[in-house]
Amino acid sequence: MMKQWPVGCGFVYSLSGNFSGNDFAGRTAAPKVHYSDVDDIHKLVFNSPVHGHACMFKKELLNTCTPFPADIFYDWWISMHAASTGIIGCIPQTLTWHRVHEKIFFLHLTSIKDKQERETRLRKQMIHSIETFFQKPVAREKEKRSLLHYTSLLKEMDGKTCSPAMFRYIMKNRKLIFHYKKNQWFSFRILNMQFEWPEKDYCKDQLNSLPVIFPPPITNITYYGKRRKGQVQDTGIHSFGWFFT
Repeated sequence: MMKQWPVGCGFVYSLSGNFSGNDFAGRTAAPKVHYSDVDDIHKLVFNSPVHGHACMFKKELLNTCTPFPADIFYDWWISMHAASTGIIGCIPQTLTWHRVHEKIFFLHLTSIKDKQERETRLRKQMIHSIETFFQKPVAREKEKRSLLHYTSLLKEMDGKTCSPAMFRYIMKNRKLIFHYKKNQWFSFRILNMQFEWPEKDYCKDQLNSLPVIFPPPITNITYYGKRRKGQVQDTGIHSFGWFFT
C-alpha cells in the first residue's frame, strides 16, 4: 500500500475479501463493483467501501477523530473524518483477507430474525452514528445539512408505509448513493405492483399515466442494473427498501 499511496491523500483503502473459520480455500473476493477515491461523506454513509483492516492513514488524523465512540464502527468513524478534511484514496486491489466470525457487531444486527425489529435497530444505529459525527465541527456545511435531513426522514419511517420524501431524497442524491455503480446505467421497472387510490386501482398497464412521485402504498419497487455494452451484466435485482423501512 505504501508504494501505491495516492498523492495528496492522508487516508487510503484497499479491497478486502472474506473467509469463514479455516476455510481459506473457499474465500470470497471483494464485490466486483466500481471502486474510487472518496471525496464526499455521502458515499460513506450509504455504501462505504472502507474496511478498517484494509486501510492506512497518517497519524495526524488521530488528532481529529479521537476519542472513538464505543457504539459506532471505528472504521466508519475514522473514514468520515478523513473524507471531511481531505480525500480518501483508493487502491482497487484485494490486499487483505478478513476472517468473518459470529461476534462481529454488524452481523449481530443483521442476523435479527424479526424483520421489523432488525430494520428498526439498523435505522436507530444509522441515526445515532450520523448525529454523533456532526457534533464535531469537521464536516462541510452542505453535506451536514443533507445528511441531517436524511436522519429526519429516517425518524419518520415506520417500516410499513412508503415515503415519497425518502424517494425524492434518494433520486436527488443518486449519484452519491450509488457511487459504486457510477459507470453503469439503470432502468427502473415496476413488478407485481398495484396502486390503491380512493376510487380505483392503477396497475402496470396504466403506469405511464401515473405522477412522477408515486403515492403510497406501493407494494413492490425494484430496479435492474445493467453494465454498459462490453461489460458483464449485473446479476442482482435490488429492492428499494429505503422507501418502506
